[in-house]
Amino acid sequence: MKGFLIRMITSAASFLAATVLMYADVSDLINFSPGKETPTKQKSSEVGKKATSQNAVASVSDSIFELTDSIVLKALEEQLIKNYNLKGDLSLSPLQPWKTMILPSSSWKLEMTQYPSGGLETRFHARFKIHSEGRLIGEWTWLLRAELWQEAFITRKQMNAGTSVNIADLTMRKVDALSLRDTLVPSTTVLNGYATKHTISANKPLFLNDLDSRAIVQKGAMTKVIAKQGALEITLVARAMEDGAMGDVVTLRNIDSNKRIQGEVIDENTVRVYF
Repeated sequence: MKGFLIRMITSAASFLAATVLMYADVSDLINFSPGKETPTKQKSSEVGKKATSQNAVASVSDSIFELTDSIVLKALEEQLIKNYNLKGDLSLSPLQPWKTMILPSSSWKLEMTQYPSGGLETRFHARFKIHSEGRLIGEWTWLLRAELWQEAFITRKQMNAGTSVNIADLTMRKVDALSLRDTLVPSTTVLNGYATKHTISANKPLFLNDLDSRAIVQKGAMTKVIAKQGALEITLVARAMEDGAMGDVVTLRNIDSNKRIQGEVIDENTVRVYF
């Protein structure tokens, strides 16, 4: 009897276990939907999609180009310097705002369509086009301020009219040439042989119309003549028949032969003659 009860209990336990297992299998089948991923697979897919999206954003970010005002100004400066053959440091600044543009790539080109007809001034309108990837992006007219910084001769003290220019009376300083009324004397000018046309105050730039060629060969004066023919050089003395400034061609009379000769004034009371 005892053995029979044990077998009955064992059979009942087996039946219950099989029933639970079958229920679990059926439950899985009931909750299963074709094409629906398991939580683990779904998470993996979302991570993959996110990574792909980030790569796409990075790719777009690498290809686009921000065209800022400073980049456009630099391109305009280069074209203005080339067009006007400017000497010195050109600096442009906007008098109107520039909205940063997003271009498809860093391959772009600026083309000025019109230059100021009267030359570069302190305020002017820059007219230009912008191309990118071989196509026209647009055309602009932009109001700008220009400064052109050049080395200039500056007077250390007042120079009266008719004064011979002495480099010791001058210093060098950078000034904005576009803001000045006249043309500066180029910093490379050899000032020997020039005199002031009028009185110039101290601490003022030296302009071309401030100077006059000073006669460094005086009419009637005995003048040194250097005569050259190939490698042969002869020095003699002649009488100047007229005044002459640096670079002038003057007539002289040879005091020995009484013949007239012509030569170029190259220094104080010195003339060079070529045969």
